[in-house]
Amino acid sequence: MSIDAWALHRPIATFGPERMFTDYQAYTKFSRTIRNSNRYALDVHSQDFLRIFRENVHHRETTVVAGTTLVRAVRDYDEILGEHGEVVNVTGSSEDRVLPKKAFSIEGRVNPSGVVTLYLASSQVTAVSEARPWVGETISIAWLSMTRDLRLADLSKGHNKSPFSELSFNELLGETPIPEEKANQCVWNDIDSAFSQPTTRTDTGAEYAPTQILSEILKCEGFDGIVYKSSFGGEHGYNVALFNVADAKVMGCNAFSIDKIEISFSQAGNAWYKADDN
Repeated sequence: MSIDAWALHRPIATFGPERMFTDYQAYTKFSRTIRNSNRYALDVHSQDFLRIFRENVHHRETTVVAGTTLVRAVRDYDEILGEHGEVVNVTGSSEDRVLPKKAFSIEGRVNPSGVVTLYLASSQVTAVSEARPWVGETISIAWLSMTRDLRLADLSKGHNKSPFSELSFNELLGETPIPEEKANQCVWNDIDSAFSQPTTRTDTGAEYAPTQILSEILKCEGFDGIVYKSSFGGEHGYNVALFNVADAKVMGCNAFSIDKIEISFSQAGNAWYKADDN
């Protein structure tokens, strides 16, 4: 079973009434505080944000059934040597090198450094794109099967939606009160977008901290992992982060060469020009 099959039929659990986010900028304020001010001893506003997140997130519950196949790309491969030690072929990395290790666990969108998290994807294109290889590089793509039914938090629904898209002009200006349902949806759009935002090599621990905190809340709530949208792979490009590496087993792996990388861009603003002193 592929991830696309269950992505179209996400079961939603039913829970009793809970508080909603009433400030449409709640996540923005929480994220700013965590990155720039209080990260370990949370202030009252951050604690309240996390309480509401904890109460609401069960409505985002979905299940990935045992046997579902997901993909992982690693920037590594194995060489097949001839009788004289020469390289005669290449193949996918061994199972041991496909899976993350605590000693080499760098921080990411979901995990702090040293906390092992298994990052998977819904397709080969998404997995390879997330690995950021260069043209001509040889990488490995592994196929992993889920070992049991997994309870995941679906944080993909509001991907790439501006919080302002939910609000009218008068609501943005403060001339009209923002309905609670709208404000709540704005915050969840922000949360979903925060997880799907591509990471870069220059990102610091501070940039990851807000989503890492939310991930630890989900782990404490009994979730096995998180589904979030990838910026790569189109409509069906999803990432899955599993808290327990043992929840997936490697079924196969092959080596691939990166033939090309396509980049598309458009002008985002106005250019400036230096005046000619002559």
